[in-house]
Amino acid sequence: MNFEQKMVAFGYLAKEIPSEFQTESLAKVLDKIQFDSLTNKEKSIWAKPIHFTIPNGEGFRRLISIPSPLHQILLCKLISENWEQLQVFFRQSNISMTTPVVSTEENIAIESKINIKEKMNIRMRYLHNKNYILQTDISRFYPTIYTHVIPWAYHTKDYIKKNLNKKSLLGNKIDSRIQFMQDGQTFGIPIGPATSQVISEIVATAIDVDFKELIDSEVPGFRYTDDIEYYFDTEEVAKEALSKIHKVVNTYQLELNPIKTKIIKAPVAFEPEWKQYFSRYFFRKTVLGQRSDLNSYFSRAFSFKHSSQDKGVLQYALKKVRSEIIFEENWDIFESLLLHSAFSDHSTLPVVLEIIELYIIKNYQINQERFKEFLEKLIKLNIHQENHFEVCWALVYSKRIEISLSKEVTNLLLNAEDSITCILTMILSNKGLLEGNLNFNKYKRYLNKEELYGSNWLFAYEAFKQGWLRPYSNPDYVLEDSFFKILYQNDVSFLQDEVSLYELRDMMIVSSTVESKDETEISEGETEAEESKDETEIPKGEAEAEESKDETEISEGETEAEESKDETEISEGETEAEESKDETEISEGETEAEESKDETEISEGEIEAEESKDETEISEGETTPEEILKLHSKMKNTIYKNNAWLIQGIDTNFKKDKNISTYLGDEGY
Repeated sequence: MNFEQKMVAFGYLAKEIPSEFQTESLAKVLDKIQFDSLTNKEKSIWAKPIHFTIPNGEGFRRLISIPSPLHQILLCKLISENWEQLQVFFRQSNISMTTPVVSTEENIAIESKINIKEKMNIRMRYLHNKNYILQTDISRFYPTIYTHVIPWAYHTKDYIKKNLNKKSLLGNKIDSRIQFMQDGQTFGIPIGPATSQVISEIVATAIDVDFKELIDSEVPGFRYTDDIEYYFDTEEVAKEALSKIHKVVNTYQLELNPIKTKIIKAPVAFEPEWKQYFSRYFFRKTVLGQRSDLNSYFSRAFSFKHSSQDKGVLQYALKKVRSEIIFEENWDIFESLLLHSAFSDHSTLPVVLEIIELYIIKNYQINQERFKEFLEKLIKLNIHQENHFEVCWALVYSKRIEISLSKEVTNLLLNAEDSITCILTMILSNKGLLEGNLNFNKYKRYLNKEELYGSNWLFAYEAFKQGWLRPYSNPDYVLEDSFFKILYQNDVSFLQDEVSLYELRDMMIVSSTVESKDETEISEGETEAEESKDETEIPKGEAEAEESKDETEISEGETEAEESKDETEISEGETEAEESKDETEISEGETEAEESKDETEISEGEIEAEESKDETEISEGETTPEEILKLHSKMKNTIYKNNAWLIQGIDTNFKKDKNISTYLGDEGY
């Protein structure tokens, strides 16, 4: 794919939109769309975007947009054709971390020049000889960018005033295209498409340049989109700089956020306490130990959520815990904790579903009644408030996990007024997951030519493409539009191919075998080690390490302890202990053992004894490489194809591997 195609394929839809929706098939037909054959009137038609609200902290919402495909393609084309020119402009800022660059990743269009996790490293580098930090950000940046400011920022305001009618200028072209895709609106730019990162960076770069000129010196710091941080020797200089930033930002008809604007005396913590806690937390590898740790972990997660001003606490906690392999005995409580997390912080709905999907594929049994109650309450609480994200993801849960929805909830869905909900409701109807009498008369009002450029353009087009709700009052309404006719004739759909979780699960189920030199009993999720000379009882949920004369290595995720001649009891958790000849009790906590004669290395977490004489191989539940390849092939070009973590989880052997490889995805935390 060339750059223009990548922007359409992977930079069109916001990441909050579920993978049921895609624009790759649109990108593949770009060379077949002859824009020269469209009249200027057709290319300049005002179109309404689809609006989709997402949670943005406690009680706040953010409005993301899915613009008309006609104008989004033309904007991508405009940016692609002027990419080198734009890069020259962006290089004027020496503090921007978010200069857009073409991604080397196959399924990402644009990424920032510097990853967000470098923020802390930049701060540490600059604070070695600075005493004060100025932090600020632009209030409601995307929604308050005046489109006429774009040419001012790119060409300078004075130049634009002298060339008011020069429509060929790049800044003016971008300004016009944004207006066309927003029904003529000049206030704000769409949140969601990657093209808006490019446009916002034009304005932010101009602010960087003007501030540098105004302060007349090189000030160390960084900017991440609209978050700005500078470092100074004195508070007075920092205050003077703040007044100048105010002045520059106001020039572009923007405002600083007073809540997030502050001057801080160094030193400061580089990382919030909650992040330190979760990143260093280790779960024990026994059933009861893990259960206790799950309770502690989520208790702290919910506590940090309430005490911290940061929005990403539960997101981070869930992305950390998903690397743990949960014992089947603990699944019920883990399932409850996941759903409670999603209900407490709706932004976690996608990651919670991802975890649940993996365990369904691994043949864990979910509580259907619990899920039904959860989903129906989520829909009832949010549909009247037009909280599209929550309703959308509840319907995705219902579709993927195959949970039917009651007559009461079905009636609520039949009155929906947004494309995403309408499309997902139609899919659920076709799958037989909606109870009650299905009357789609209200949906039919969107199935006309005018709506192709209205706020329900996606449903108007996709219903025609799928043949839903025929007959139409105008049977050819899509074919009568020059642009959408091209899409239809080239088989463009905005829906991704499906694959059933339960089909993937059935492919995973294989016979279990146990190979061992000696007869060994292996209980589910847990290994009991029988030792050669001494007999040791290890109760569930507690870690006890036993040693004779030789050194015992203890596997990853477990605690350090050592025994000499006498018996050492180690209770749940991990603590510091010194051992001699007498018996030592080690209380709950975190572990460091200092030993007397022999040194035993035990990794973080809880204790597993590896046996001296007998070796046990467990192949229970193991899937062969051939079967894994079949699974990968089945998931290709479906809703799961870009879900790297889920694929990694499928590849993980839950009986042999200690963890699921995971990436925390630092963005946003």
